[in-house]
Amino acid sequence: MDEAKLLRDFEPVYEYLDGHNIYEVRNLARAFGINSPTSEKKHALIVRLIGVASGMAPPEQRSNKGARVKASDASAERVAKVRSLIEECAAQLVYPPAGEPPRLEFHDADPARRGYGERCLLGMVETNGRGPAFLRAADGSSSESDPVISEKKVRAYRLRDGDLISGYVSAEKGGPAEMTEFSAVNGAQPLFIERPLFDELPAVYPEERVPLGAGGNAALCAADYLCPVGKGQRAMICGRPGTGKSLLVREAAASVQRAMPEAELLFILPAFRPEEETELREMFPRAAVLACAYGRPAGNFARNAKLLAERAKRVAESGRDAVLLVDSLDALARVFREAPAQNAVYECEKLFTVGRQLRGAGSVTVLAVAPDEAGEIAQACAGAANAVLYLAEEAAAPGVYPAIDFSRSATRRAETLLREEEKAFARTLRETLADEGAAAMLRRAQEGPQN
Repeated sequence: MDEAKLLRDFEPVYEYLDGHNIYEVRNLARAFGINSPTSEKKHALIVRLIGVASGMAPPEQRSNKGARVKASDASAERVAKVRSLIEECAAQLVYPPAGEPPRLEFHDADPARRGYGERCLLGMVETNGRGPAFLRAADGSSSESDPVISEKKVRAYRLRDGDLISGYVSAEKGGPAEMTEFSAVNGAQPLFIERPLFDELPAVYPEERVPLGAGGNAALCAADYLCPVGKGQRAMICGRPGTGKSLLVREAAASVQRAMPEAELLFILPAFRPEEETELREMFPRAAVLACAYGRPAGNFARNAKLLAERAKRVAESGRDAVLLVDSLDALARVFREAPAQNAVYECEKLFTVGRQLRGAGSVTVLAVAPDEAGEIAQACAGAANAVLYLAEEAAAPGVYPAIDFSRSATRRAETLLREEEKAFARTLRETLADEGAAAMLRRAQEGPQN
C-alpha cells in the first residue's frame, strides 16, 4: 500500500480523523477492526485505519488469544461519517477500489498451512441463538453443505440473522467447510461496534414515495397518485386470479429497480411457476429471489423465508432501503402449516409487519399479495396494513393490467406522500375516472401532473 497515494486519494478522511484527539482515533480504529491501536502514533494509526476502512488494505486478522476485545466506544455517527467520506473519495478515483475483496493471506505458526482458505464466498448468516451459525446462500436458501461460522466469530463480529457477509472458507478433511476470515459485512468493511436493533428503532409514518409507475405501466402511474406507496409501507394487494396480481409485483419491482437502484429487492415466492421464477431471476439479477415451484416439496422454505425477512431488517438498520415482495401470503401460510411447530397465521402476520420506516435509519417496504381478501390470512394482516390495492376485472380499462380498482384502493395518510401539485393532479384523476371512465383516467395518469 502506497502511503503517499492513500493520503492523497483520501485526504478529506485524513483531515477529519486528524481533527480528533488520539483517544477518539483509537476508538474509531477499534471500530474498524484495527488490532492494538494503542501501540501506534496518531499519524500511523490514521493511515492504517484509512487503509482498512477503504478496502485498500485487507482487514486485519482477528486474534483468538487473550481476553475478548470489547465493543468500540466510537459513536455510530462518527463511524458513519468516516464511511461517508471514504465513499465520496472513492467515487472520485479514476480507478476506485474493486468490488471484489482482495485475496487474503494470513500466515500462522503452522508452516504447512499457508492461508485461511481456498474459496471466497458471499452469503447470508443464519444463527441458532447460541452455538455456531451457518452461511446460507445469498437468497436465503439453505443446504446441508453450507459452511459453518464458529460461535467465537459470531460473537467477535456481532453477527445477526440476515447479515450478508463475504469471506474465505476452508474445508477441513473429514469435517464441514468453515468460514475462516471475513472480508465484508453487509457490503462494507466489518465494524466492531454495537449496532442499533431494528425493533428498538422508532417507526414513523412513510414520508417518501416509492415510485411504482416508473416503468410506464398506466395502472401503476395512476396508483402513484391515487393510492401511493411510501418507503416503509405495509401494502396488501388483494384480488382474484386473472386480475394481474403477479404482474403488479413484477412491474412494481421493475419500477423500484429503475427509480431506486440502491434499494435491495427481496422476493418470497412460495408457489411459483418454474418459468416465472426463471424470468424474475433474469429481470432482477441483483435481487434475492427465494422461490418454490408448484409441485415441489417446500423443505426449509418457511425457515428461509423468515431469514429473508431478517435480511430486510439488517438493510434498514444500516440506513438503507429494502423492498420485500411476497406472492402470495396464502401460499406462504400453506408452507408454514407444513413446517413443524409453526403457527401459520402468526408467522405470516409477523413477516408482513416487518414493513416500516425507521427514524434515523432506513426502511422496509412490504408488498404482499392476498388472493382471497376474505380469507383468514388476509384478515389477520389487514389490521397491520397501511395501504391496500384492490384488483377487480370489472374495474379495468380494456387490455390494461393490473386491474386496480381505484374506487376501493387507499393509502393511509396518502397526502404526506404527495406534493401540492400532485394532490391537485390526484383530484383531477378521480374526477376523470368518475366522468369519463378508467381508460381516460389512465391516459391522463401516464401524461403526468405537468400536463
